[in-house]
Amino acid sequence: MSDKQEQAVQTFFENLEMESYDKGPDKIITEGKFSNLRLYVAEHRLLVDIKKTIISLKDPNYCDLPPVPDYNE
Repeated sequence: MSDKQEQAVQTFFENLEMESYDKGPDKIITEGKFSNLRLYVAEHRLLVDIKKTIISLKDPNYCDLPPVPDYNE
């Protein structure tokens, strides 16, 4: 991974705030990609964001990125 990509991943995790995942923290996800894991809402969204970030690092044309400030600087 290039330095820019590593920095983007590091920034993503540094800026990740669990309070942004405020839709019922005690609710377990029963639908969607990771529903078989029976994760709480915050855990599920974190996995989805990680998946999108990894895809975007592999494919520069991938547009569905999780919000990361200054990602393209």
